[in-house]
Amino acid sequence: MLLPLYVFIGALNSSFQGQPIILGLKGGKGYFLILFYFAFIEKRINTSKLYLFIILAGLSLAVLNNMQYVFYGKLNIFHVSIAWERAGQARFLIGDFFTIFSPLVALSEYLKKKKRIFLFVYAYLVITVSIQGMTRTVIFGILATTLSMVLLFRRPNVFKALLVSISILLVSLLALPLIQSTFLGDLYNMTKDEISAGQQNVRFGAYDYYYNEIKKSPIIGRGVWNDAFDIYMGDNPENVKYRGWHLADIGITSLVFHFGLLGLAWLIWLLIKVYRFSFSTGFKIKSNIDPCLIGYFIFSLLTIITLNSFVHHRTIIYLTLVLSLLSQAEQTMQNDGGQQ
Repeated sequence: MLLPLYVFIGALNSSFQGQPIILGLKGGKGYFLILFYFAFIEKRINTSKLYLFIILAGLSLAVLNNMQYVFYGKLNIFHVSIAWERAGQARFLIGDFFTIFSPLVALSEYLKKKKRIFLFVYAYLVITVSIQGMTRTVIFGILATTLSMVLLFRRPNVFKALLVSISILLVSLLALPLIQSTFLGDLYNMTKDEISAGQQNVRFGAYDYYYNEIKKSPIIGRGVWNDAFDIYMGDNPENVKYRGWHLADIGITSLVFHFGLLGLAWLIWLLIKVYRFSFSTGFKIKSNIDPCLIGYFIFSLLTIITLNSFVHHRTIIYLTLVLSLLSQAEQTMQNDGGQQ
């Protein structure tokens, strides 16, 4: 677990630029959550009970979100300080990454147990996340991850896969005029407008700024910073919120900004280890690996440009949990005498 060591290096790096090292350590405290890995692997986790809990919790959260969404302004289950809007429609979804992870777990249980109730729960959760969250990257990521999980774990033959793909394409083309009149059409048109805006778009401006900062120290990054330093003491290259630019909006860039190519190398090393844990020869997933564990990495990689599902302070606990479950599966396989 090199990440906590990187935080010390990052805090030291920013201290050379004037920030007290204690502020740097506080600014990077979210990274230390990966140390929960050792607590998770200390005791064997009952995955059946864990997955059922996640699914039920996700279902309960979705129902509560639906109730407040439908009766917005009249029913206050969750405290909301700002009314969010996208494409002219209300946007409300409480639950952060859990609302993404729980449908992947439900789909995983369906692929393993073939019980339709899990498929219905998955569909309900995805619909809630799509309609209420209205986050384009998340919608794309969940749908693409779903297809990937089905292909990897159900292993349909090439003819069936081709037939299904062509059918989906034809249905999509026929449904396009109908989709254009829905919120999906509004999101699509908004995406086109943002791309055509180029550097005038907020996210493109953030990419440009932070990558220019990274180029100043590409090997070890620009260090770990604390917003308090900018407020009270001096210049903080990470905090440019006054321009509307947020490091959290541009995916894994935060890891590279904080730790440079060292941070990126750590992530690549981690992904290689996960691949070796999870796959045998011929890109075949080992039989004791649960689909949701692979689904987590697929989603995180597919959305890595705009979402930091790996080491953001709100998502790193999921990485920690998934890694511990993979380690448990690996240990089980070794105790059983090798690959199944």
